[in-house]
Amino acid sequence: MTREDYIDEFIRHGSDLIPYNTPNYDEVLLERANKYADEMLNPDSELEKLCERHDSLIGKHSSVVEEQEDKEPIDNILYAAACGIKNTKIITEEDKVLLLKDICGRLPYFDLWVQYDNKDWLAIGYGHERIELLPNIFSSIAGPCPLIDEIKPYLRPMSSMTEEEKEEMTKMSTLINSITLVKELGDWLNAHHFDYHGLIPMGLALEAPKDMYKTE
Repeated sequence: MTREDYIDEFIRHGSDLIPYNTPNYDEVLLERANKYADEMLNPDSELEKLCERHDSLIGKHSSVVEEQEDKEPIDNILYAAACGIKNTKIITEEDKVLLLKDICGRLPYFDLWVQYDNKDWLAIGYGHERIELLPNIFSSIAGPCPLIDEIKPYLRPMSSMTEEEKEEMTKMSTLINSITLVKELGDWLNAHHFDYHGLIPMGLALEAPKDMYKTE
């Protein structure tokens, strides 16, 4: 296939992987299509290897394909090209529920940063299975609204808790009853963006840079 063939293939089959309200949608689509063509024309590309593995599975009986644990759906391959990422982890429905539960608990603080399309965005809301994003807290221009499994929140590992934060959490546990503690502690962990659900080791979140969130 030629470069033009790959570009046309991506536009025909991968265009819905980019949210339609993305600013400069046509330009972004063409950019991703060109990136897809670059990957497919590179013999050493990981994307090319994934496609070859996918094609080899297509020729097998469907029951064999279903039993293949490491198979990659073609949507995941196109999505990897669309977003320019190497990690094509398949996110299950259980992962999506856990990720949504975690993110929604942090949205009221209006300071949750996430990665989408290799860029950092501020998550400000949720609706219709999509996360509302802004480029920064001062922006008056709406950003993209990707699906929950198209983003990764930046979270702090529990091990990054400062001595002051440990002291604050310990003091909290001695001042309120056990029932209230569960709610208050959850709110406190969300406000400080600690990864108490273990999303980072699961590949569902990214470790936040040291100075991304205030620790005071």
